[in-house]
Amino acid sequence: MWEEHTQYWSGEEAGVYKDLAVLAKFVVDSYGECEVEVVRGALDLVEEILEEPDPQARELLVVGLLEDIQIIGSNREFGASVFEPFLGPLSLAGWREIESMWEGKSNLMDVLRRELEEET
Repeated sequence: MWEEHTQYWSGEEAGVYKDLAVLAKFVVDSYGECEVEVVRGALDLVEEILEEPDPQARELLVVGLLEDIQIIGSNREFGASVFEPFLGPLSLAGWREIESMWEGKSNLMDVLRRELEEET
């Protein structure tokens, strides 16, 4: 999966969010293949990184990874909620923030409109 991703970008940097989307798909696919230790290991690492007071890392992991896991997982027959038992307290808090952000919205534009409204 990673080789396909890097080949697609022909040596160019895809960007962190695109890279994290590949990781999110890998985590979701791993769950679908009953490789729960892979899922546990990945989400344990997320929790460990979130324990560090680094706002940029938090943003990348919550918005870049956990949100993608939710979106990709929600399009699978097992759904996104199967990942919740693997989340630590900080990851789960970020997970809930994403759920709250998307509540009652059907697309990214709705989310962005709400964020703009809250800023003004």
